[in-house]
Amino acid sequence: MFKRFWWVLLVLPPLAAIVGLLIAAVVTYVMPKKYESSATIEVRPVAEGMEAPLMTPDAAVGYTADLQTELTRIKGRKVLARVVDAMELPNRWAVSKAEAADLLDQLVTVEMIRGTDLAVVSCRFTDRSATREITNAVVEQYRGMREEEVGLLIGERVEVLEKGVWNQQDKVEERRKVLETVERAKGMVHTPAEGTEISKEEAHGRGAEYVDVEKAYREDRALLGEMNRQLTAEKIRAKMAPGVVLVHEMPTEPLTPVSPNVALNLVLGTGAGFLLGVPLALLLMFLAGKTPPKMAG
Repeated sequence: MFKRFWWVLLVLPPLAAIVGLLIAAVVTYVMPKKYESSATIEVRPVAEGMEAPLMTPDAAVGYTADLQTELTRIKGRKVLARVVDAMELPNRWAVSKAEAADLLDQLVTVEMIRGTDLAVVSCRFTDRSATREITNAVVEQYRGMREEEVGLLIGERVEVLEKGVWNQQDKVEERRKVLETVERAKGMVHTPAEGTEISKEEAHGRGAEYVDVEKAYREDRALLGEMNRQLTAEKIRAKMAPGVVLVHEMPTEPLTPVSPNVALNLVLGTGAGFLLGVPLALLLMFLAGKTPPKMAG
């Protein structure tokens, strides 16, 4: 019986594929189109290329940026809240601030570029122009927040260094007075200039007490010079733009949607229609073969 209806297997699957194609085209047409805009950024350490200052461990916390932590903070509630306020999203979307922040969290993604220190901040949304605006706002608000934090951090470090310099100056002055007292007691009239060392014979002649006091004075004075150098560097840095977030690629307004994928949907619809057409054709051939022929007369 199957031989009588072989043509069904040749006709029905292609017809089903065409139907699947048409259905996929209609579904793709009515699906909301989503656009995506992206920015490529680099989060740099606070003091890249500079040695850690002479300060307590507590004061040095946050001296450099942990990249993974910073990538998480880009989509943090603090940044999203700043974006909501800057773009006035509650008024534009007719929602509360909390709802606007939740929606932003769904729209914005942050991903690292493998093998680099770069990250891509993206926004996917049905409003084409809003995708660029949101992406740019997230980057700018994160950069602003980061620079504020770095400015405060550098200010605190300058304050700590200034206090350290003042204390070290007092210590050097005390060392100098002790050294002068020892010199007067031994009938000396001057202290060796900075950067010079006395010979072993001269040290033996001046006595062990003088050698110890003079060595401590030199060490404290050298430390004071190093601290003054770092203090000057920090003050210069505090006056410069912190540049801790570099934007390598600015977001642009997308021209074509990224979703739905028209080509993929059409291919899937056509393939699904064809695959469903084959068993349907076999079923029809089987049912046609089971139907008894009509008797003549």
